[in-house]
Amino acid sequence: MKRHRRSSARRTSPSRPTGHDWGDWVVTREPAASAPGERTRTCRNDASHVERERIPAGGEAGTGDEDDKDIVYTFTKGDGSKWTKGSEKDLPFTVSRNTADSTTFSRFTGILVDDKSVDPSSYAADPGSLNVSLRPDFLETLSVGEHTITAVFDDGRADAGFTIVKKTSGSSSSTKKRSSGSSSGTRSSSGNSGSGGKKGPMTGDTAPVAMWAAIAAAAAAGIGILVFLRRKTKHV
Repeated sequence: MKRHRRSSARRTSPSRPTGHDWGDWVVTREPAASAPGERTRTCRNDASHVERERIPAGGEAGTGDEDDKDIVYTFTKGDGSKWTKGSEKDLPFTVSRNTADSTTFSRFTGILVDDKSVDPSSYAADPGSLNVSLRPDFLETLSVGEHTITAVFDDGRADAGFTIVKKTSGSSSSTKKRSSGSSSGTRSSSGNSGSGGKKGPMTGDTAPVAMWAAIAAAAAAGIGILVFLRRKTKHV
């Protein structure tokens, strides 16, 4: 009896039936100094058969192991966030791995901001995927505007953006100024009446008083004329 040999092909590697005619390797993702790349080749006889191979940092051909294929790191928290100058709060981020996420923290090697390495004292890193928090002292050194944060791992990297916002004056200060200006205007208007800046008591409309005073004066003048005429008549 003939013994059937068990296939030694890797579980994730494309099948290689007789008649495959593999084309040249094509680099689909260039490797970086601290991140791997990838290259592929396609069967000339059947374009649906594609083989992928990892290119580790340094540019040398990888082994094509299952755990090194199609690894993607993603910022699941913090991408697009904002931090205001003068704030005492950290700026938190979370990075997850699309496969074997429990190994994310152990593969973490560092943080870059605007492609510049950040000292470990300027951020906190904890497991649970990967939780990273940029500290306020470091954030204060960044200019107002948009920035990029990069989480680097021994087998990949992930990028996200965040914005530093200029501190604005508080609304309570503006309210205080408006309130002060209003009370000052009230004092000024009240100081125009009365002696010594004090407002005298209101006694009603002054127009009728003036009118009655004029009438009284006219009446008194009339009485005076009558008395004068009577005296003159007696002496005649």
